[in-house]
Amino acid sequence: MGYKTEVHANQFIVGSVDGKYNFSISSRPVLHPDYQTAVSEAKRLATSFPDKKFVVLAVVAIASIEPKPEPPVKITYSL
Repeated sequence: MGYKTEVHANQFIVGSVDGKYNFSISSRPVLHPDYQTAVSEAKRLATSFPDKKFVVLAVVAIASIEPKPEPPVKITYSL
């Protein structure tokens, strides 16, 4: 297995903070293409969930593990 890092310029996600200052981000956050779109989404969420605060975060990079490629399958035919 190898590591893969993707650099993301000018992409943003929205997280939330509850009344006890617990911070959370979705396990599948939306990557917003620009700051203003992310701010608009944070405002929309704040209207829908007034008990939480929403923060806009800049995404710098995403790292993941790439699975080791499987060896090719060899198929032989005999007649």
